[in-house]
Order: sequence, then structure tokens, then C-alpha cells
Amino acid sequence: LIESEKELEGQVYRCYGIQLSYAGAEVTMEDLSLDREKVERLVRLCNELALSPLHFRDVLEDFLGEESI
Repeated sequence: LIESEKELEGQVYRCYGIQLSYAGAEVTMEDLSLDREKVERLVRLCNELALSPLHFRDVLEDFLGEESI
């Protein structure tokens, strides 16, 4: 889980994303959601299922397309 702050039209928002570390490489996707719990559930699922890096992008696309996970 990664956390960042973004400013949009004078308002500051706390955003959450995910980082994958595998074989010495890192892939970071910021600003997936404003909902920390939702991103934490995604991280937990990825870890529990030992998500292959080959499927990382597909999982994120599905996550962004779903109302809930």
C-alpha cells in the first residue's frame, strides 16, 4: 500500500495505490482510489493469492472497473 496526497482545484486529497516488488524490480500504481480500505483489501488478496507479476496489470484493470472487491 502506498499513500500520496494530490491537489486538485485547491483541495488536497489523500490517494492510495499499490506497489509490486518482484525479482529486484518494482512496479508502482498510484492513485487507484481515495478509499484506503478498498486498496488494503486488494493488497491483501494479491498477497494471499501470491499474484503473479504477469497478471498484475489485469488485476488492477479489474479493480478499477469494479464497484467493490
